[in-house]
Amino acid sequence: TNAPKRVRHIVLMKFREDCSEATHAMISKSMHGMKGKIPGILKLSYGPSFTTDRADGFTHVLVVDLVDKLAFEVYAIHAEHIRIIKDEMFPNFGDFPNCVAVDIKF
Repeated sequence: TNAPKRVRHIVLMKFREDCSEATHAMISKSMHGMKGKIPGILKLSYGPSFTTDRADGFTHVLVVDLVDKLAFEVYAIHAEHIRIIKDEMFPNFGDFPNCVAVDIKF
């Protein structure tokens, strides 16, 4: 078909061990809030990994489904997305490598 392909954005994050529950709650609220603030997001899931024994130190996962590649490009530079990365994620990340992002069309 000629229908535009959806984009799935997957991010693995490694937060510091001393990151407080309040900080995690703030980040979670911000992550989930992107769905109402950034156009083109169809579905957003965020939370801690429950399989930490095989997660290579990565503690949290974000999965965002977007309508197409253009929506992904808008998401990537959207002010709210950048704010969360700069103000909430980076200050609380653990040891490097602390973030891995991959994107697929489906």
